[in-house]
Amino acid sequence: MPARGLPPAARAPARRLAGCPVRASSEGKPPAAPKPPPFAPADVARASATTAAALVAAAAAARAFGPPIAGLLPGADAGAAAALLQAPLALSPAACASALAVAAGVTAVRAAAVAASPAYATEFDDSLRPLLTALSPAAAALWLCAVPAAAEESLFRGALVPLLAPDWRGAALVAAAFGALHATGAGRGPASVAAATGAGAAYGLLLLATGGAAAPALAHAAANAGSAALWWARNGGGGEGGGGGTV
Repeated sequence: MPARGLPPAARAPARRLAGCPVRASSEGKPPAAPKPPPFAPADVARASATTAAALVAAAAAARAFGPPIAGLLPGADAGAAAALLQAPLALSPAACASALAVAAGVTAVRAAAVAASPAYATEFDDSLRPLLTALSPAAAALWLCAVPAAAEESLFRGALVPLLAPDWRGAALVAAAFGALHATGAGRGPASVAAATGAGAAYGLLLLATGGAAAPALAHAAANAGSAALWWARNGGGGEGGGGGTV
């Protein structure tokens, strides 16, 4: 029987029996993974605001009730932990400069990782695509940079580090937890976890150096802005899909 009269699954064996060359076909290839669709701008804003409210509430509870138990790890300085937990959210010029330097370092390392690792570049692009195609740059600066950074740092560095220990141990443990939480979400994988863990460690060291969570929050927001700028440089401007960035 001519191979053309057989169903697709039987054509290759029939061609081999007939001594004919077998042509490569796309029929046996797995379909490419679909790109995540963009979110609606209002949904991004709502999710960002809701998550931030929960994180800030948890941080406020820790600041109010945590000082008596701050410094849970063995050998931690309880007095320093309590003071760090209740440190004012203020920025000196030196702390501001340190925060911007840390953000520049995080952004530079992230850009180098994107250039060097195809796996991380794919995770980086795919995880940000549904968000940054939905929002204008101004909306992204608010809902993806400023709001998440301030809320996350108020809890992770501003509360959890001093509750554990106001030293490298608390910063390291919280950085690991921060990185693990970045395993969730579309397009994220081990490379994203490693990148978030490294960034969290940098923010933790900045907390210990400046004595408060304001500098880590500024560094985090600026690094998020750097990531958005890097993504747009690789993929085009913002607000091109999912509602045109109307938020």
